[in-house]
Amino acid sequence: MAAVELLNDRTAGEAVATWVARLGPAAAADGESALELVSAHGPVASARAGSRSVIFDGVLHNRAELEAALGAPGEAGDDADLVLRGYQRWGHDVLQRIRGLFALAVWDGDTRSALLARDPLGFYPLFYAARGEDIVLSTSIDALLECDGVSPALNRVALADHLCHRWPDREETYFEAIKRVPACHALLIEDGKPRLHRYWDPAPPGEEMDWVGEGELEQFHELFDQAVNRCLSLGPVGIFLSGGLDSVSVAGVAVDNCRSQGLPAPLALSVVFPDPECNEELAQRAVAKGLGLDQVVLNLDDVVREEGLLMSACNAQAGRSAPMLNYYAAPYLQLAGEGRARGCSTIITGNGGDEWLTVTPLYAADLIRSFDVRGLISHVSSIRRSFDLSAPRVWHNALWRFGAKPLLSGGVGATLHRFAPSLLERHRRRVVADARPAWVAPDPELRNQLDRRNFMLWPDRPTDGQYRYELRLGLDHAIVAMEMEENYENMRLTGMRTLAPFQDADLVHFLYRVPPELLDRGGRAKGLVRAELARRFPDLGFERHKKISALSFAQNVAIEQGQRAWRELGGVPALAEQGVVDPKAFERELRTIVAGDEREAYRIWDVLNLESWTRNRM
Repeated sequence: MAAVELLNDRTAGEAVATWVARLGPAAAADGESALELVSAHGPVASARAGSRSVIFDGVLHNRAELEAALGAPGEAGDDADLVLRGYQRWGHDVLQRIRGLFALAVWDGDTRSALLARDPLGFYPLFYAARGEDIVLSTSIDALLECDGVSPALNRVALADHLCHRWPDREETYFEAIKRVPACHALLIEDGKPRLHRYWDPAPPGEEMDWVGEGELEQFHELFDQAVNRCLSLGPVGIFLSGGLDSVSVAGVAVDNCRSQGLPAPLALSVVFPDPECNEELAQRAVAKGLGLDQVVLNLDDVVREEGLLMSACNAQAGRSAPMLNYYAAPYLQLAGEGRARGCSTIITGNGGDEWLTVTPLYAADLIRSFDVRGLISHVSSIRRSFDLSAPRVWHNALWRFGAKPLLSGGVGATLHRFAPSLLERHRRRVVADARPAWVAPDPELRNQLDRRNFMLWPDRPTDGQYRYELRLGLDHAIVAMEMEENYENMRLTGMRTLAPFQDADLVHFLYRVPPELLDRGGRAKGLVRAELARRFPDLGFERHKKISALSFAQNVAIEQGQRAWRELGGVPALAEQGVVDPKAFERELRTIVAGDEREAYRIWDVLNLESWTRNRM
C-alpha cells in the first residue's frame, strides 16, 4: 500500500482507538459520574463502581500480577475494570503498579477529583481542552477539535518557536486551546483546579543516584528479553531493520523468542538509502539472511520517485495534528503497509537505543569538573572508536563544546545571579533574541511575546551534573513527547502498532541508572549489545561498527530540493498570514543556504514543513 493510500485510508487505524471523554464540573450530583465517554471507535474500555469511574485505552503488560495483588485472579473484567479495582485499593499509587502502554482517566466522586495520565514514556498521548465548566480529553487532537466549543486557532508562538528549535513549554501543542499531559506525569484536578504531578521518576533530582553495579548487568538481558516479549505478545511482527546495532539487537532477540515460543518468525522490513555514506543494504540483507528472515526491501528513491523526498514529506502533512519532525515518513509508511499486507499487526523498531544505550557527550563536563583526566581520556577514546569523527573535532567537543563551555556558562550565570542580577537579565534577553532568526516573527506583537516567554521560561541550571540533566531531558523534553505522538499518529494511519523495546519503561528505568563506564563496556558505545552481536554475526564487524549518520544526506536533500519545493509550494503564504515568517527575508536566506551554507540546511525543511502543515490547518 502506497504512503498516500495509507494517509487517505481512514479505516486503517484498527491498532488504536479514537475517543473523546467529557469531565464535568466537580459539583456533579450525587450518584452521577462526572466522567463519561462521549464517543469511541476502537478498543477503549470504561468501568464504573459506585462514585468512581475509569476510562482506559491501551495495553496492560502485568494483568495477571495485578489480579493476584488484588486477590481477584480471573474475576476482573476488562482492563478498565482492573484499573478501577486497583484505584479503589491504592488510590493514585495505582500508577506505580501498572505496567503497560496507556492513556487513562479516573473520576473519584468521594473526593470530587480526577486523575488523567499517560504511560511513563508517553507512548500513548493524552490531550485535553477546557470547554466552559467541562474538560474534554482524548488521545487525538483532531477528535478534540471536532468538539463544540474547542477553538481551532493555531498557537502562533509555538509555531514561531518551532522554527527557532525551542519548545519551552512541554504542555502546549500547536493549538491554543489544547494542552498535553506530559510523559511521566499525571494531571490531578481537585476542586476544579488542575496541577501536574510526577508519578514516575528513575532518579529524582537532589537524591543520590542508585547506580547499577557491574554484577547487576545480567538484568539488562532479562529486561530486554521481557521488553521484546511484550511486543511479540500483540501479534505477528515486522521489524524495521537497519544495519545498526539497535535494530539488529532487537531482531536477534525477537527471532530467538519467536522460535522458543513457537511464534511465526518476524518479517524484516528495510529501507535502503541511496547515499553511499548511509547505505546499509549489505548489512541489512546479511542480518536478515543470518537470522533466516523473509525481507521486504524498499529503495528510498523508488518510493518518492519524481516528487522528491522533501515534497513527499510536505504532502504527507495532510491530516496530521502536528508538523512532522523528520521527512522520512513516506518510505516507512509504505513499508508498514507492506508488512500489514503480509499479515503483520505489530512493527518493532530499535528506537530508543541511541538515547538509552549511549553516553551523552555532556558527560565530558562532569569529568572536567571532577578533574577525572583518566575518565575523560577513556570517554574521548570511546567516542572516537564509535563515531566517524576526526580526532581534533572529538577533542574540541569534549574539552570545549560539551566540556568547559557548559561549566563556564553555568558558573558565570550563578555568579551573575548572586552579584549582578540585572546584568544576567540583559544577557539572557540578548541570548533569547539572538536565537531567533531575523526572518522569524516579523509581527512585532508576536516577536515580543516570543522573546518574553523564552526569557520567563529560561531552563534551570543543572544541579546534579550535566550527565543527569541530559538524561532527564530524554524523559521530559517536549520534543520527546512529540516524537511519541508522531509515532502514535503513524499507527493510526497505518493500522499497525509500532513499538520499541528500548523505550520499555522497566528497561529504561534500569538503563537510566547504568553508569557511563558500563554503557561503554569494551571501550565503545553500546557495549551492552555490541559483544553479543559481534559473536552472532562474526563477518559483519559489529565489534568495531561506527554509528552511521544520515546528516550529510539530509543536508544534500534540503539543498538540492529546497528551491524546487519552495516554488511548488508557492512560498510560505500561510506562515506569512500568521505573522510567523517574513517570506522575502526567508527567500534570501534560502538562496544563501543553497549557495553553500550546509550548516543551516535544516532551516529549509523546518520552514517548508511548517508551511505545508499550517496551510492544511488554516
